[in-house]
Amino acid sequence: MTQFQHLNERLSMHEEILRQTTDRISVIGTDYRYKMTNAANAAFSGKSPEEFIGMHVRDHIGAERFDHRAKAHFERCFAGQSVEYEHELKLPSGAMRHMRVRMDPYRDNDGEVTGALIVLRDITEAALMARMLRRQAREDALTGLANRHALQDELQRVIEDTSSCRRTAVLLTIDLDGFKVVNDLAGHSGGDALLKQIAGFLRSVATPDMLCARLGGDEFAVLCRGFREATAWDLGCRITAGLSGMRFVWQGLPHAITASVGIAMISPPRPGEPELSVFQILSEADTACLHAKSIGGARPVIYRPDADETVAHRLDIGNLQIVRTALENDRFRALHHADPAHRRRIGAASRGAVEGGRRRRPGACPGRADFIGRAPWPDAAHRPLGHRHEPG
Repeated sequence: MTQFQHLNERLSMHEEILRQTTDRISVIGTDYRYKMTNAANAAFSGKSPEEFIGMHVRDHIGAERFDHRAKAHFERCFAGQSVEYEHELKLPSGAMRHMRVRMDPYRDNDGEVTGALIVLRDITEAALMARMLRRQAREDALTGLANRHALQDELQRVIEDTSSCRRTAVLLTIDLDGFKVVNDLAGHSGGDALLKQIAGFLRSVATPDMLCARLGGDEFAVLCRGFREATAWDLGCRITAGLSGMRFVWQGLPHAITASVGIAMISPPRPGEPELSVFQILSEADTACLHAKSIGGARPVIYRPDADETVAHRLDIGNLQIVRTALENDRFRALHHADPAHRRRIGAASRGAVEGGRRRRPGACPGRADFIGRAPWPDAAHRPLGHRHEPG
């Protein structure tokens, strides 16, 4: 094979590759005019490749798109840089296509940049799949609300904005009262239908500056920017009143719906105070919500760090941490054992306890949390000792 034949064969092969590829390939000179384009790019525009030769890019994509977006990319490429970016393209039919654009400097035999080699690839399906996966990672599958992960991310941003902009915000956690009863009577399908209905209600009261989320189970949350305490209280009352007035009927049976709402204010920290954290705000809202439920439910409660119920809750948490540490290190000490003659079951708090080395009479035994907090051995806690049956 002669050198001419070899070169001709290579040229034919390259032309066939350009003709068959689905990528849209063009060479555009530094005067922004097409030097060549392949069949895929020409067919996309309903033209022949020959019709593109000499056409200005502005005439092809429009003055606005050329002047405000494309021209800057071309200038970088003509300066010797490779450029890659993505953009959405609206077709005449109204359909949207997601394109990835690659621009490389096109050089002549002397190495001088005389244009740009443009490759456009349609990545619509991959982009839609990636978008769906991102949405699934941040969206509750049942209700379509944001999930816990998305709420925590947004809450972190709100905390940062609160510290930098000195603006207040609020987190409301919503826990349904008696949801288990509805779930037991209506079944899981009925429970799911109720959760969807509640999600719809929250959307109806939300404004663009609010994020509604499902934390899991029958727990929901609403995160609001720029809210002060009075506004947060009003929203909490609207939510509890709206849910109490909600009509939920499943298979002909009506079910009453109420909810407890915990409100945690997000305020800029004072000088000397530690920075707020996502865990802290969630914990404060949960504490207030639990208190609302403990006093009857169907009401909002604002978290107060110095309130009696908050102090008691923190004490209980501290005592639970002591118990957990004792469990992990096998440091429990049995202070009382079941009397086999009576076959009694002894629970977590024995009625006969030791305080300061002295045995207390059963009637004077303190409560569980109080006892653990005052015990001379912080790592010594009661455990269920069970019961034993004697033979016969």
